[in-house]
Amino acid sequence: MLTEKGVEYEFRLAGQNEIGFGQEAVKTYRTPEGPPSGPPVNVTHHFQTPDTVSVSWSPPTREHRNGPITHYHIKFQKKDDRSSIQEHNVTLTKFVFTELEEKSSYVFVVCAHTSRGAGPYSEPLVIQTQRDVVRAPRNVQAVATSDQSVEVWWEAVTHRSVIGYQVGEAR
Repeated sequence: MLTEKGVEYEFRLAGQNEIGFGQEAVKTYRTPEGPPSGPPVNVTHHFQTPDTVSVSWSPPTREHRNGPITHYHIKFQKKDDRSSIQEHNVTLTKFVFTELEEKSSYVFVVCAHTSRGAGPYSEPLVIQTQRDVVRAPRNVQAVATSDQSVEVWWEAVTHRSVIGYQVGEAR
């Protein structure tokens, strides 16, 4: 009946007679934790600049967590260069890697930890850095000009291939 590890269950028990149910007894029970049995999911990336990439992920699916996730271990290396392996422990589901080499391939993997240990690593995420990725505009600011409109401005990107900007909205 109790199949998930590291989960708190609450049991309620009451006797019944011809009048109805009586007073309830309540008991909680936490199942023992275990290391995650599945990897983090939805591992993705986006470039912030040509040599800076943000890698993010979601925790393992609930049935594979086996307890509260305490932190994540992320490894990355230049593809086919084991001497370049770097490792980081983080509590967030995102990490930013800087000073990557242009026109290079990198491999990223991440695993989740509970208080009982590490789970399996994610499938490798392979990315290729580019030479002419345009960095995000800096010093972005906005002010409401009415109930229906907003004025947005930013510091121009000085890059030879910029031909325009796109402003989007998030709700």
